[in-house]
Amino acid sequence: MAVEFLSDQQAAQYAAFNGAPSRAELERYFFLDDSDLEKVQAKRRAHNRLGFAVQLTSVRYLGRFMPDPRQVPAEVSEYLAGQLGIADASCLKEYGERDGTARTHAGEIQEAGGWRGFAEVRDELSEWLDARAWTTGDGPKSLFDAAAGWLRERRVLLPGASRLARLVGTVREAANNRLWDTLYGLLSTGQRAVLDSLLTVEPGARVSELDRLRRGPVRISGPQMKWALERVGEITDLGMGEVDVSGIPPRRLAELSRYGVDGKASLLKRHGDSRRLATLLATAVYLTSRAVDDALDLLEVLIATKLLARAERETAKEKLKTLPRVERAGIRLATAFRVVFDTTAEQVDTDTGEISPPKVETLEAMWAEIEQVVPRHELAAAIAALFELTPPLDREVASRVPANSQIVFDDDGRLHFAALEPEPEPASLRDLREAVEAMLPRVDLPEALLEVFSWTGADQAFTSVTGGEARLKDLHVTIAALLVAHSCNVGYTPVIGAAEALKYGRLSHVDQTYLRLATYRAANATLIDYQASIPLAQAWGGGLVASVDGMRFVVPVPSVYARPNPKYFGRRGGATWLNMINDQAAGLGGKVVAGTPRDSLYVLDVLYDRDGGKRPEMIVTDTASYSDIVFGLLTLAGFAYAPQLADLPDQKMWRIDRSADYGAFQDAARGRVDLARIERHWEDILRIIGSIHTGAVRAYDVIRMLSRDGRPTQLGDAIAHYGRIAKTLHILRLADEPGYRRQIKSQANLQEGRHSLARKIFHGRHGQLYQRYQDGMEDQIGALGYVLNSLVLFNTRYMDAAVNQLRADGFDVRDEDVARLSPFVRHHINMHGRYSFQLPDLPGGLRPLRDKDTTDE
Repeated sequence: MAVEFLSDQQAAQYAAFNGAPSRAELERYFFLDDSDLEKVQAKRRAHNRLGFAVQLTSVRYLGRFMPDPRQVPAEVSEYLAGQLGIADASCLKEYGERDGTARTHAGEIQEAGGWRGFAEVRDELSEWLDARAWTTGDGPKSLFDAAAGWLRERRVLLPGASRLARLVGTVREAANNRLWDTLYGLLSTGQRAVLDSLLTVEPGARVSELDRLRRGPVRISGPQMKWALERVGEITDLGMGEVDVSGIPPRRLAELSRYGVDGKASLLKRHGDSRRLATLLATAVYLTSRAVDDALDLLEVLIATKLLARAERETAKEKLKTLPRVERAGIRLATAFRVVFDTTAEQVDTDTGEISPPKVETLEAMWAEIEQVVPRHELAAAIAALFELTPPLDREVASRVPANSQIVFDDDGRLHFAALEPEPEPASLRDLREAVEAMLPRVDLPEALLEVFSWTGADQAFTSVTGGEARLKDLHVTIAALLVAHSCNVGYTPVIGAAEALKYGRLSHVDQTYLRLATYRAANATLIDYQASIPLAQAWGGGLVASVDGMRFVVPVPSVYARPNPKYFGRRGGATWLNMINDQAAGLGGKVVAGTPRDSLYVLDVLYDRDGGKRPEMIVTDTASYSDIVFGLLTLAGFAYAPQLADLPDQKMWRIDRSADYGAFQDAARGRVDLARIERHWEDILRIIGSIHTGAVRAYDVIRMLSRDGRPTQLGDAIAHYGRIAKTLHILRLADEPGYRRQIKSQANLQEGRHSLARKIFHGRHGQLYQRYQDGMEDQIGALGYVLNSLVLFNTRYMDAAVNQLRADGFDVRDEDVARLSPFVRHHINMHGRYSFQLPDLPGGLRPLRDKDTTDE
């Protein structure tokens, strides 16, 4: 029989084996660690050892002890028998033949493992369920699953399905009744009568008052605006806005109001008093604010389509009216200045060539001549009129164009940049680089990872998915081996060894249990913080400049998460790792996306989903990550966006005033920013950026919403116009400050260096990604990102030590040369073949540096 809201199938599958576990599940839940083996081997007979192991591991998987452990799937018993060295797994059928053995073992496992009985926590679970049901209004199946998860997290043995289902049903019903009774109790007798009247149909009317009031305006017109305002008044007059519902969870109130807005009045009538009036109260409270929003929305559209359009036409007419004033003022000024030139310049007789002195010799005499044709007060009025009616000259950047050899304008007035000349490498930099790189110790990749573990404790971030503390001996060695296997794309075979920590079973279990995206990110945060503390990294930057760029991987296996792109993947599909690095060479995070979509869709998500480190202030990207909407969103979010803009002549510069004179930039600034459009959507713009900033929505979803099928919505266009202001200032700065261009280029080159090192690490299987699902891609690329940061940290610390040693030895070490060293060197790290997992004693915390004059054979 089905248990209330559970179907027969759902009840049968609860806390039971539903077929054989997958290989991954076997390795995750049924792997016997050192502590497990110690307990199992204490049993004398083979069938007791195997039966005990079945109970020990199945309770982890199921959440409760099996009624008959002998009914475990054969795949489980065989997997456990293999670990225990038991040749015949069928001996399990002898387990429990002596009455009480299985029960005794279960009690022993429960006590040693800290498992509690359901009765101990029933009241605590009831309180938790009550709070969840009261605040969320979740359905019974959702609450049932949540309760089972709550019990598993606290190592409580699961009760029977019917027992747990009855508890869930009872608690949920009580929470609902309490909600209805609470809202009902907030109403006076008169308010209850008012709400009930909403369900009546007045004589001659077709619908109830509730049906009439919950319909908002649908047309853009004056009469509809009038009706919208009347509707606000009618709903306000119900008086439900005065009822204090602040003690009711907003989600529950919204749930009731949805039912009241969408349900039929006839259906609402059938409910009991408390439920009916609670629903009507929630609906009235919702309509009180919704009616105002409807009226404001309609007003905004009316203003945009009617009033503003009319105002713009009137403004155009007014501008035409000002032209005669400009013309008259201009004539007065021209007349006055002609007098100035005529009276203050030398006079030349065109017939004889004789030169006479100026007509006047003093300022007072010149003004006397001017005032004969234009009175001084009229001249002052003309100047004031011109300043009022025409924009001032804006030549801050344009004035420096003649001396700027980095930019030119073509015949169409479009802007071109000269190629940046490479920064010269002085002999002192070449000598320093050669000396530092020669001093780096030679290590295997696993040794570098283990050494970074010893400095940072990052291995402690790799925690078990079950929530328990790590109990495996030499767990850090196993983790290092798995990091090599995944980041080098070589699989388990090259890292399997005779040591217990390197055996296949251990590797597979730890891979399933400890390595996942969340633990990679937690460990990576530790590396980022450690990198920022090294003086050499601080010489490279302050951590406030970052770049975001994509690294492409061919995915040769069938996968819906791989998309075609002939430019990058040939005839196969592929995926992109969009990742971020700061100016201290630390990778701050990344995201795997299908194919090669415009990176601009994901840049903000990468920025807001960092693994750690300071929040960058300046963001560098390539053109693929650029769009005017992204420019607007990043600027609104407080970032200084500095994309490399390819095909600059095709990039418009934008002006606010069409009549302004921008000198050499006059033709390049051929676009116009519409401030009125930005102003109309300003509140929505702020809501959008606030939602992204708080994590309420993904930036990817917002950007797709703002630009449908390549065409921006009205809101998207408003954000794009805002972004064009920042974009134009960015282009002007590129034109005016060569150092700004060089800073952007240097950060982009830093990321290219990181990607180059990533390719060297990810060398197995021709550097192709053999993962079918997004989770698998993210996990493997997470390992690559972590190993990248580990090697950069390893190099940075040893290079810092080398620089200090060279300074102590009197070597010519200049600060400007130190700032140009790269942490992406790799000649000293072995990433191929068999690997060593032995970490030597490091009394001083570091290996000895090599002699800078040593040459490699």
